[in-house]
Amino acid sequence: MKNSASFIILLCAGMIWLIPGSVAAGNISSDLAARLTRMRADEMVDVLVYFTDQLDAKRLFQQKKEMLTAGEKRIRINKALRSKAAQAQANVKQLLLQNKVQNIRSFWIVNGLAATVPVAAIQQIASQPGVARVALDGKIRLPKTSTTTAAANIAWNIDLTLAPQLWQQGYDGSGIVIAIVDTGVDMEHQDLQARWRGGNNSWYDPNGEHPTPYDPDGHGTGVAGILVGGDASGSAIGMAPGARWIAVKIFDDAGNASYSDIHLGFQWLLDPDN
Repeated sequence: MKNSASFIILLCAGMIWLIPGSVAAGNISSDLAARLTRMRADEMVDVLVYFTDQLDAKRLFQQKKEMLTAGEKRIRINKALRSKAAQAQANVKQLLLQNKVQNIRSFWIVNGLAATVPVAAIQQIASQPGVARVALDGKIRLPKTSTTTAAANIAWNIDLTLAPQLWQQGYDGSGIVIAIVDTGVDMEHQDLQARWRGGNNSWYDPNGEHPTPYDPDGHGTGVAGILVGGDASGSAIGMAPGARWIAVKIFDDAGNASYSDIHLGFQWLLDPDN
């Protein structure tokens, strides 16, 4: 249970690397400031707004010693994160609505929000009490990758880790659910189809392009294969063939992943049931 709570805390802390841009004057990040110099006041720009009031997840469990299950700890952290975000974001949300912004999306996992905002309103938003910074909602481009086919009964990389010896001792990942955050997963792949957890809480596409698991690129499918793939193709390709998978398709079909969609993906992983 302690390890589970630590993972949840690390997941929240790990979102820090996704908060882009150094801060320029007036709490406006340098990347956004550079973009604004090339835009008119009446143009719209996609931004991320981050707030200073952040949850200290460790304190939730230091105040009193309780024997909580992993699920109970996750629920407590989720509620605290949602409450913190609702209180901190309320006034700025009102301001955004007054400025006719579009596509407002709230992130309780990092206490921030995304919106498409008029350039003329950026400075006013950045100067609001409680706003840590306003940054450009940039995009990450999917790098080109290549695939190969396993030729042996056990793929060489799996054999090299000595995983088959653990399988013989009964350690094959059974009872574990693994999340893939990538280009998606091909649910029809013969080594992966039976290992999808299934249901409404096992697949998320923040771009809204595919309601069920899909992978137009193949990279996420390859990652899933290394993690949980079976031997239906004639070679054992996965480290934990007894485990099941869920997935977030953060890259759209054109190969782009916005910072806001990545935030949404990690947020979904922390609470896929809601």
